[in-house]
Amino acid sequence: MKRIFFVLSLVAVAALVYSCSRQGSGPVDEKDVVARVGDKVITAAQIDQFLENIPPQMAGKVNTDKIRREIAEGFVKAEIMAIEARRRGLDKREDVKLKINMLASQALARELEKELRKEMKLSDEELRKYYDENKDRFSAKRRMRASRITVPTEAAAKDVIARINKGEDFAELAKKFSKDVYAQRGGSMGTIRPGKLEPEIENALSSLQEGKVSKAVKTGQGYVIVRLDSVVDIPERSFEEAKPRIERILVRERLEKALKEIDAEVRKKNRVVINEGYFVKYGKPAPAAPQAAPGPEKAPGADAEE
Repeated sequence: MKRIFFVLSLVAVAALVYSCSRQGSGPVDEKDVVARVGDKVITAAQIDQFLENIPPQMAGKVNTDKIRREIAEGFVKAEIMAIEARRRGLDKREDVKLKINMLASQALARELEKELRKEMKLSDEELRKYYDENKDRFSAKRRMRASRITVPTEAAAKDVIARINKGEDFAELAKKFSKDVYAQRGGSMGTIRPGKLEPEIENALSSLQEGKVSKAVKTGQGYVIVRLDSVVDIPERSFEEAKPRIERILVRERLEKALKEIDAEVRKKNRVVINEGYFVKYGKPAPAAPQAAPGPEKAPGADAEE
């Protein structure tokens, strides 16, 4: 419920933008009016538009009479506060005007993206073509989840293994002794895609049973102890099963392309100038890198399935 109330707290912002958009609009059908505050009306369409912006995973929780009433009451309170703000002349302040303009621009940008998405109708032939050309993305796969502890010396690795064999918790040992980027996650590397880890680590994992821990493996980063947490076999996805994902991929690709084209076209028609001098006063000279300092350690191998 906390997330629902967080969303409802955004009503004030939505009311502000909606209030601006209602200025100068035509008459409202009385049957669509949900509430009135003076000469301002709150309509069913206003609440529906607000609900359209709710994340899909929350939609089922908020589309009830109780939540709609809370949204309507939120709009009423926002309008009441807006009336008082105007009485005090806050709407004439330059900083408030700036905020209103920013909110309006953001709302328009979101609406443009929605419109572009609606225009992107994909045929089954297009979806099938992508599926056929990228079958490896939907074929059966085996994925491993694994954890690791990296220590600087072989002696330290043997000590950690001895502690594990005595029953000490792997995750706690990783947090205490590991010197890699996974330490604060209890050594968890998440889901591992083949070919993403050091070959010697992958070889060690391939010989383990679930829940088992490897011997110390020497790598360029030190000595590594790995544990195979689990193995997941992902079945092949048929075209029908893959269609929703393919549609998301293609819509995202086309949306990015369309937005780039719009950006280029608008820049041709509207002079865009960035004042580089503005950024200079915030810049700091980059410190000279120590000669022997190693580069930042990356987190290889961890990858989430889409």
